[in-house]
Amino acid sequence: ILLNKPNCVFVSKYLKNITTSLYPFKSRTVISNGCSELFLKNKRKKKTKPIFVWTIRRNRGLSEILYMWNYYIYKKKPKAELHIYGLKSILNKKILQNYQNRGIKFFGIVNKKVLAKKYSYSMAMIHPGYDETFCISALEGQASGLPILTFNRTALSERVVNGVNGYKVNSYKRMAKTAVKLISSKSTRTNLSNNAIRLSKKYSWEIIAFTWYNYLRKLNH
Repeated sequence: ILLNKPNCVFVSKYLKNITTSLYPFKSRTVISNGCSELFLKNKRKKKTKPIFVWTIRRNRGLSEILYMWNYYIYKKKPKAELHIYGLKSILNKKILQNYQNRGIKFFGIVNKKVLAKKYSYSMAMIHPGYDETFCISALEGQASGLPILTFNRTALSERVVNGVNGYKVNSYKRMAKTAVKLISSKSTRTNLSNNAIRLSKKYSWEIIAFTWYNYLRKLNH
């Protein structure tokens, strides 16, 4: 880096901002990741179920999510379910059964087609947004019509417009209340879902590839 001073491309403004200015990059540009056609063309089911999805391989924030589900969401909306993907469960059968009795189910790591199918009839995605330099899983959820419930932090907050395609909250308690509100309002869910799909279209690989083409062409002139 010191010798060549390369041009650097970041996948988010957040990543660009947290990268030290001590690196002598010739230029710093943001070009987002793209979204798979599997999710961009994922047909939304007309009838959805009160299912909230977690698809994060790191478990940071999960204990707080489980707590808020057990002691708030389940009490308000006992038919709602929380489906957790991306984690290898280390819980014993008794604990898993107790969770399942409250609508919490662990599915482990699955392929993208399984996730796409689940997204098509689920209600929303819960994603705290810790340590995210882009968060492709949330983009895939948005492309499938899932509003995102998250905190106003890291790169994920760049793609969640509060009250438009999801909600940015400041506490787990507020996240729980927002989830309950979402379950209760079909019109709100429909509006958020349609916006999530619409706004995700600009992340098609065709558009991203064209952005890269223009960027590289300018570098060569």
